[in-house]
Amino acid sequence: LYVLSVLVIYQFAKKKQCSWKIIHFIVISTIILLNPLFAYVTSKSVFPTYKEYSRISWLLFIPGIVSIAIAELTFNKKRMKWSVWIVYILILAIISSATIPKLVVCSDNVYKVNQSVLDVAKVLVKDVSEYDYSDIDREAFEEDDRPSVLVQYDADVGHAGDPMYYGIRQYTSCVVLAQTLITPEEYNDSDFELYTYGLMNYQYFICSNKDNLVSQAEQYGFELLFESDDYVLLKNTKVFSLYFVRHGQTDANVQGILAGSGTDAMLTEEGKSQARETGEALRNIKFSNAFISEMTRTRDTANCILHENVNKTPRCQKVEYLNDFYWGDLEGMTLDEVRNQYPDFTIDGYIGSSTDTSFVSPVGSWSKSYSIGRFKIAFWLMAASSENDANVLAVGHSGMLWYLQEQFSDEVAEDAVIDNASITVICYDKGTWTLRYLNLSAEEFENLEL
Repeated sequence: LYVLSVLVIYQFAKKKQCSWKIIHFIVISTIILLNPLFAYVTSKSVFPTYKEYSRISWLLFIPGIVSIAIAELTFNKKRMKWSVWIVYILILAIISSATIPKLVVCSDNVYKVNQSVLDVAKVLVKDVSEYDYSDIDREAFEEDDRPSVLVQYDADVGHAGDPMYYGIRQYTSCVVLAQTLITPEEYNDSDFELYTYGLMNYQYFICSNKDNLVSQAEQYGFELLFESDDYVLLKNTKVFSLYFVRHGQTDANVQGILAGSGTDAMLTEEGKSQARETGEALRNIKFSNAFISEMTRTRDTANCILHENVNKTPRCQKVEYLNDFYWGDLEGMTLDEVRNQYPDFTIDGYIGSSTDTSFVSPVGSWSKSYSIGRFKIAFWLMAASSENDANVLAVGHSGMLWYLQEQFSDEVAEDAVIDNASITVICYDKGTWTLRYLNLSAEEFENLEL
């Protein structure tokens, strides 16, 4: 498009039989003003990346149109002299002051965003460029490998998230934006929990300057970067490692019974032995927190693991979101019994797929999608509740595999399993989850060079 524009303007000037001097002025001005290199140089002083400049690149055709108008004026030779000076002045003004990009980011432009939004955007862009994302380039945009920002939307204060979301979206492409609605009625409630809104999956949080929002975010490990009367910008600083262990073998496992959150199956002697072996493998890991489901089998497994630990063991905290899948009418049945009673039984037909959020089970069970959503909240809670730079133990169930397959789709195969008392290690780094190890036995874990 750039080359074509130069050729079109050149041919136009030539067809109009302008003097070669004027033709040169027109072509040179077009080359300078439409040149991607010029766009890159001017954008570096105004925008964080080239992409912002490309959004307004259509404005660069204005000088070309002006050049054509000047060429028309040159038919009158008496006007040729001052027309040349107009071209000179136009080029000089645009190059020296970067007029076009400045028009876009002018803080006085009240029709776009207000000053507080601009201030937040400036702090955000500066922090991103100086933090872990200084190598962001155009290729990174294609991979979408950018820090994510959650913008809170407050309906009762003039759609607080709306101008902030679109204002920052206009000013920078170096972050990925998402927004969530949290009304004053919600965040002023005594039972309000900010982590349930997915905050722990983001590197930055922008919200209304309200005590309950800010204090909880800071409690979760977010650092205050900027504060105005209306908004605050916080940055995620939480880092920890999560050691997920499936409970040891139960009597239901031995009998092949569907025992979910509706069946409180007990550990077998083999299951207790498995848990102790896992505890021995993890004996030197200092855990700051220990989370378990509400099932007895996870409590007993966690106690066996922590009993073998050489460090001071934390108290186990029950998390309902870690509970196993609820099978409804199928609870307590073996697969053979299920198939005899329900000849058309299939997993997708009776509990739905992982993406079907509206599925209703014919046997009163949870849907797979609902169960994955619960596990997702469990991870948010553990991230919010954990100490920084710590190790965390979580003892749960095999249903966690569904969540891991969704969260780490490129790393966890469809036929993957989580064995009894196996160890899965997941690292959390300022809003990003990374799967380090999956389904390791106690022996395999001990052989690792950590």
